[in-house]
Amino acid sequence: MSYTIDITITNPDGQQAILSQSFTFTPAPVISAVSPTSGPVAGGTPVTISGQHFHAGATVLFGANPATSVQVSADGSTLTCVSPPQ
Repeated sequence: MSYTIDITITNPDGQQAILSQSFTFTPAPVISAVSPTSGPVAGGTPVTISGQHFHAGATVLFGANPATSVQVSADGSTLTCVSPPQ
């Protein structure tokens, strides 16, 4: 989950400027499980990846090869894709 914080600048004379809620931290994705864990060399296996912080537009690589049909759940905890040929 991302969170937003204030930015504060303080000059040497002590004067400050604050811009509230002006910077957002977004955590990196975390993978906790992959199912299934194997498939044919020809690719085409539907794969579900569970974890946290997945975002729409994410890409998935199997080695150096990109998966196809990548879809992210609304809550960002599940990603589905199709394995590429290896």
